[in-house]
Parts: sequence; C-alpha cells; structure tokens
Amino acid sequence: MKQTSLKNNEPSNIKEYIEAHIKEIQDFEQRPIDWTIRGKKAVEEAKQYPWFADAVSRIKPQLSRSDVREYYEKGELYVGFVATLLWGYAHTNHINNFKKIVATPKEVVEKKLNNMIAELSVDPADMEDYFKNMCYGGKNHIPGLGVSFFTKVFYFTCRIHGMGTLILDSKLWNVAKAFRKSEECPLTYGLVNCKSLDYSRYCVSMNAICHQHTEIDAGRLEAYLFEHIDEIKKYA
Repeated sequence: MKQTSLKNNEPSNIKEYIEAHIKEIQDFEQRPIDWTIRGKKAVEEAKQYPWFADAVSRIKPQLSRSDVREYYEKGELYVGFVATLLWGYAHTNHINNFKKIVATPKEVVEKKLNNMIAELSVDPADMEDYFKNMCYGGKNHIPGLGVSFFTKVFYFTCRIHGMGTLILDSKLWNVAKAFRKSEECPLTYGLVNCKSLDYSRYCVSMNAICHQHTEIDAGRLEAYLFEHIDEIKKYA
C-alpha cells in the first residue's frame, strides 16, 4: 500500500503519524546498546548466583534486538532471558526487581518460560491469558518481572513462534494510549495498572497497521515509535 500523503497538514492522531513516516519506519534500524556502561556493580553482585554468572559470560557487551533474539533461536532460553534483562537495562533502571529476578534459579525461570511457550497461540488477540499468567499471582509469574520486562520476553520468545507480540514499557505505554485515544476509548491509568485487554489491543492495533503496510514489520514499528516517543506523547 502506498504511503498516505498528509501534505502540509500535521497528523492529528497516531495512525496519521505512522502513515506520514512509513518510509522512515521501513528504513529504521535501532542502535545496539552497550549494557556494560552502567550498572556494573549490580551485575557483579548478581554473579553470586552461578546460573546468572554463567549466562552473563556468554553475552556480548553490545546487544541489538537480533543478538538477543539469536540466543532464543539457538535454544539458550535462560541466556536469552538474561540478555533481555541487560538489553532493557533492568540492572540500572529496575534494580530492586532485578535482584529478585536473578535470585530465581535458572530451572524455575526456564520452567515458567517453557510453560508460556507451550501455551502459545498464533493470534495476538489471544494474548490475554498469557499476559495474566505472567502477572503477579499468575502460574508463570517470575518474581520481580513486571509488565515492562515480561513483554520484552514475550517479544523475543513468542515472535519466533509466529506471534505478533510486542514490547510495552513505560515509554511505549504512550503508544498504547495514543491508539486508544484515536479509537475514542482513552486509557486513564498508567502501565502499572495495565490489563491483559490493554496489551492485547495494543498488539492488535500495531499489527493491523503492518497488515495495511506490508513493507514494515511490527517490531520495527515499535522500535521506531520508542525512539520517537517525545513526538508520540502529544497523541496520547
């Protein structure tokens, strides 16, 4: 589908914003991050857990999305999980939760992640149960792992299996809010109160855009919006 021209008009909502930036989104590449720059103390302290220390020893200092995904694709589930934490700066921005997560034995984490993967559906609209199961009190919940990070795990693990799962963190919550506002069903609460339906609708909205514009991938769209979140906030 060809890009919709908005000429001199400013986009009035997130859908129009995306329409106006299709070519930029198509060409966008998110930069790798160097997780060793910050949070060295937290990582060193966490190495008291041998399962964590072993995983960290296998992870390169510069991590791109494709690097993290590769660990999962090679079947290194726990290494991929730790790489996801480091790529998302859990060791700097969410230190208390990070300590709880790394203290959870590798076998427990892998069992819960394998349970999640075994329940996968190819329809992102069916994400509600998986979301609930990863939340506090859910059967697949990992201590310390909140929405911001278990959706990162969703993104890397589930997309390998053909699902349209996406990351939803505090910045991307503005994207979810913008879509809901454009649908005249605004979200009036923060990410901490995110419901399974909110996540499902966010994934469906993002994937629907990509079904209309087959030249872009939902993961690339999400990464682009993340990097341009200051421009998105006005639509939320």
